[in-house]
Amino acid sequence: MTFVALVCAIAGNVHAQEPFAAPPHAEARAGNTGNIPPAASSREDRMQSIVDDLKDRLGLAPSVRALPVSQNSKVASVRRDSELRNTFVISIEEDFVDSLTDEELSAVAAHELGHIWIFTHHPFLQTEELANEIALRAVSRAALDQLYEKVWKRTGQKGELEYFSR
Repeated sequence: MTFVALVCAIAGNVHAQEPFAAPPHAEARAGNTGNIPPAASSREDRMQSIVDDLKDRLGLAPSVRALPVSQNSKVASVRRDSELRNTFVISIEEDFVDSLTDEELSAVAAHELGHIWIFTHHPFLQTEELANEIALRAVSRAALDQLYEKVWKRTGQKGELEYFSR
């Protein structure tokens, strides 16, 4: 398998994701606290905090929501929100989020935000390499290396990172 196909396992495609479904905790954000598991709420808060920081550092104008999900065929992906204009949703598998350090979670978020940056600046140039080049504006090469090692371990497939800028 080539590197590009393998990296798609964490990247996704801004154009080809399923429509956004409201997260199970949307009622809590609307004021209905209900019974939200503390781990789920803190996981989402952790993700959103990292995404917000990186979004600002990358100078992205669109709204971006971070959404932990129970399953994601790509482990992590980004898509346009089908209900909210100029909004994107980054979805990452919950147990994968829990396995990541903040530095690694920042790397996956920066990569997905890289796809949003490309989409908003050059929508016909979507590549994994370019998404990682954008990510490197906000996170270290070492963080991306660590992240990809975890992705490859999780997917059971190994790729190569040689063509990234050093």
